[in-house]
Amino acid sequence: MPSSGVLVCILRIITKISLPQTPQDLQASAHFYFIVTTALLLSCSHNFGQLTRKVCWQAFGILMIYIVTLPIFPGFVAENMESKLIRDFSLTAIYVMQSIKKASQSCISRLLFYPVFTACLHGPEWLKDEVLVVVVRFMLGLTNGYLTSVPMILGPKSLPVSEAELSAIELVVFLGIGLVSGSVLGWYWII
Repeated sequence: MPSSGVLVCILRIITKISLPQTPQDLQASAHFYFIVTTALLLSCSHNFGQLTRKVCWQAFGILMIYIVTLPIFPGFVAENMESKLIRDFSLTAIYVMQSIKKASQSCISRLLFYPVFTACLHGPEWLKDEVLVVVVRFMLGLTNGYLTSVPMILGPKSLPVSEAELSAIELVVFLGIGLVSGSVLGWYWII
């Protein structure tokens, strides 16, 4: 969109003139900017709805990944004990499942982490065992990274080449929605 730079400048001038320069108004200006930008992004795709239906399960899987991970990871880790056994580790996935249905079911099954982490935090003493907590945290991280990658790989590959790039952009939009949703749900651990 060649006029995007002009639109950004006009939007910034409008918000600068119409809103005072207090922290609350700067925040409102940023929210307004991102809402308008998102609306423009969605309106630029004439077949956004049709394409979204084609990658709906991959998009839903990405959304579920971060709705589950972000409330648990920062909140639980902040309240959890420090590990004396395992500190830092890394694992690279070498296998990508090829079934969109299985990948989506795996993403949805991650909802089970909510009761598991709640039990580790507030349950009986045997569930607060350091080794069990480390294993559950490892599984959260492993499934988060792996199951984020799988829909991102399968989504564009499952469509014709002419739609692949746009579907990847849509999946990134759902990644952002999942990140925001998960961050908001992170208050679950505070409440």
